[in-house]
Amino acid sequence: MKALYLIVVLSMFCANHSAIADDKAVPCRDSLPDAIRQMVETSYQGWHMASTEMLNQQDRERFKPFISKGCYGVIRGDFTSEGSSYALYMLKTKDNGYMDQLVVFQEDKGRVNQYILIPSSFVASAVILRKVRRRTSITDINTGKRFLPLHDVIDLFDPDKGEICFFWKAGKFISASTSE
Repeated sequence: MKALYLIVVLSMFCANHSAIADDKAVPCRDSLPDAIRQMVETSYQGWHMASTEMLNQQDRERFKPFISKGCYGVIRGDFTSEGSSYALYMLKTKDNGYMDQLVVFQEDKGRVNQYILIPSSFVASAVILRKVRRRTSITDINTGKRFLPLHDVIDLFDPDKGEICFFWKAGKFISASTSE
């Protein structure tokens, strides 16, 4: 009887462990509201929120000083004038690099609005998704224009190449190339 009990407990543990291992492919999905999570699962099949587990060894080493948590592919903030929203940096591996895209989801009265900031494209290396607080001055290095965003800023950072910031202005997202 004890052996049967042990087998049942062990098989339950293995089944749960298997589910946990599968969840690692889609980290942080539980941090999203249900409506947004469902949209991501149906509209972005095969895409995963960026996590250190998805990075190749070279990118893991490059990003180590900058990423404090395993799942860095989702940030929550006040990115639009409609209140709380979620920016998702999504990846899928391809050949020796990645396919990536950046999408903002904002739930409003039962509807989910989405803003595609970077459409699906091939990249040799991933970047880091970060949030910058509103009212932080941003200067576009290409134009010299200065901005003082009234909402949180979505920041894509590459330690070797610099940053691209996205912020809400006049009802749409504006991008600015910056450097750290």
